[in-house]
Amino acid sequence: MGQQQLSYIKSFDGMRGVFALCVITAHWSLDLPILPIGWEGLQIFFVLSGFLITRILLNEREKPAYRPEGQFGGFMKQFMLKRVFRIFPLYFSYVLLMYALRYGLGDMKFIQNQTAELEVNGIWLLTYLYNFKDVLNHLLGWPMAESPFFTHLWSLAVEEQFYVFFPFIIYFVRGRALKVTIVAMIVIPFVTRIFGYPYLAAIAEANHYGHDWAILNIYRNFFFQFDSLAIGAAAAIFDVSKIKNVRVWFFVVLALIVGSYAYNGYLMMQVVYDNTDHIASIFKTGNSMSILGYINILGHPEMLTFNHQYIYVFSLVNLAGFFMVACSVQRKTVFKFLFESKVFVYLGKISYGTYVFHFAFMQFFLFLAKKFAFVPPSGHMYPVQVLYFLIYLGFLYGLAHLSFKYFEMFFLNLKKKI
Repeated sequence: MGQQQLSYIKSFDGMRGVFALCVITAHWSLDLPILPIGWEGLQIFFVLSGFLITRILLNEREKPAYRPEGQFGGFMKQFMLKRVFRIFPLYFSYVLLMYALRYGLGDMKFIQNQTAELEVNGIWLLTYLYNFKDVLNHLLGWPMAESPFFTHLWSLAVEEQFYVFFPFIIYFVRGRALKVTIVAMIVIPFVTRIFGYPYLAAIAEANHYGHDWAILNIYRNFFFQFDSLAIGAAAAIFDVSKIKNVRVWFFVVLALIVGSYAYNGYLMMQVVYDNTDHIASIFKTGNSMSILGYINILGHPEMLTFNHQYIYVFSLVNLAGFFMVACSVQRKTVFKFLFESKVFVYLGKISYGTYVFHFAFMQFFLFLAKKFAFVPPSGHMYPVQVLYFLIYLGFLYGLAHLSFKYFEMFFLNLKKKI
């Protein structure tokens, strides 16, 4: 792959901006009168990351200094150093800040409650194994722990694990063998999800871990998830510029996703859930299912256990991401008014900080709102809840902007010198 193929594609930043906002919105604790599109947005992030990282690796591999296979050490060092300068400073600063708050504000109950997870999962956060925390804690006999300050960081662990092993494949596997390998990487997690979920569900039931323990581990565990990154890699390795009617294919896949949600949502509304409090709390209004519950199947991976959706919906969302990337490569961007708008392009540039900060910042915001004003209860005072969200969003993006301009850019400039 030549240097010219690494030209800047503006819509990729726009995609980041749009789907980061989708994730932030889905994670908002109060009510919003919109469809939550949370986990789907994160899947698109994975697909896009797989494409961009593969494109970089292929380009680096063709540089004269790394063409002999004996030069892999330099190739890997160069790639990882650039990733370290982009990812590590903000991530570890955030985690270490939470340690400082926990042990520096020992008498503040709010901080102690929100950071208690560090006592159990700190080692997994510091080693980028947080997406394996539940399985590892189960094997070690440690308690299960999770808090809003850290729960979202599993996705960064998935990407970091991909960065560690995937350069080996790109460097040493060439030609047709590389294409076969990528196809296998797309197929394997599809199969492991089929057999893995019943096994994890049995573990959860035997140990009383809760109804959503198994599906969340399917969603977060690298070995069940890496097809999202692999299908992005496929967009870089195969010549997606030759796909005809690429926008049509995207909307066909999108229609299949919407149709699947509509069908499964309809089936859910015909059933009274007496055995699962969580599902009942989302879907039931008195003795009937609510339309709010119907639309809430969007944005909640826990709902994918119904009717075995986890087998095929993951793949459909990944495929939608693949065609979105292909559209952008062909300069036939879908939702151009969003993905190429100046606002979302910039929000995409600062999306890393936005994502890292958003969960903890939301908890601080609602804590202060409750302390100095009030927080409307669920189902009441929708205008106030929307106003709170807009205020929170403004401050969050302001914080992410400052982080990007005065902290992250310092390390990005160092990265450029490597």
